Amino acid sequence: MLDPLRLLGVATASDRGQLNRWFVDEGQPNPAVLFAELNRQATPPFPTPDEAAIIAGLTLSTGKICVRPSEEKIRNDVLDAQVVAVACWDDKTPTPVYFYRYADPQRLAKDVGSGGARSCETNPPGFLGTARYSKPSGATGVLTCFTTESKVSVLVWSDDRTGVLAATAVPANPAKQAELIAWWTANVN
Repeated sequence: MLDPLRLLGVATASDRGQLNRWFVDEGQPNPAVLFAELNRQATPPFPTPDEAAIIAGLTLSTGKICVRPSEEKIRNDVLDAQVVAVACWDDKTPTPVYFYRYADPQRLAKDVGSGGARSCETNPPGFLGTARYSKPSGATGVLTCFTTESKVSVLVWSDDRTGVLAATAVPANPAKQAELIAWWTANVN
């Protein structure tokens, strides 16, 4: 979640159907323009050196666009953990990915747990699982997947090398869940 009160736009049309078609087909704001404006207004200026370090370490494609998440989003995701946070998209990312670098590695380990036996890498039934993962790049951590009561499928993973917890979400349907797992498999290293 970004700070929704930072930007406001108004669109009008004489035909409600035409306005709806415009919004669905082309009315969504360009993320690069939106983020540039949000970052221009950020206090302190975005990115700070700590935020820039997280962005520099990401394995997302070169087209990545990043912004600072709202305080509310950070609090909802990591409660009272001391973190540096960024939210990024790229040309391959299905939805924003939120990255949280923990100041305390022990707190990160406590928050993610040790993993279980049901791997999300196989897109488990019910999109429910948690297990340790290991990538050919050497990345290791815990990968967790679940669906919320509000029908959102969430994928959360930690990276033992960087002390970062990452999370992204898609609408809860099998096709979107499969796309999310395929994206994670191909792009998270």
